[in-house]
Amino acid sequence: MAGVPRLVMWKMNMKDKYDEMYDIVVSMARTKMLMNAHKGNIEDVDNRELIKMAIGEIHELEEAITNSGYMEIIEEAADVLNFVIAAVHKSVHGYRGRNENSRPT
Repeated sequence: MAGVPRLVMWKMNMKDKYDEMYDIVVSMARTKMLMNAHKGNIEDVDNRELIKMAIGEIHELEEAITNSGYMEIIEEAADVLNFVIAAVHKSVHGYRGRNENSRPT
């Protein structure tokens, strides 16, 4: 069912062929986010820098896909996801905050 959002497919009780990979990569991303918490708050990093870091991780993912086993591929995919999620979270949170601040009281 091309073009049907994943949530709609879930509601229709259809199995997505990528479900296993979503679950594995998201679980690894959450684990790596917790493991790297000692490095500081990722939300303190500028979005432009987060995107640059994600691009760097995409290059590492490409290398892993070419030369490594599945565990390294999953770890690199998780790193990409974490930088992208951090940038998206900051942007959406900022957008929502802006809209709330502009509403009449």
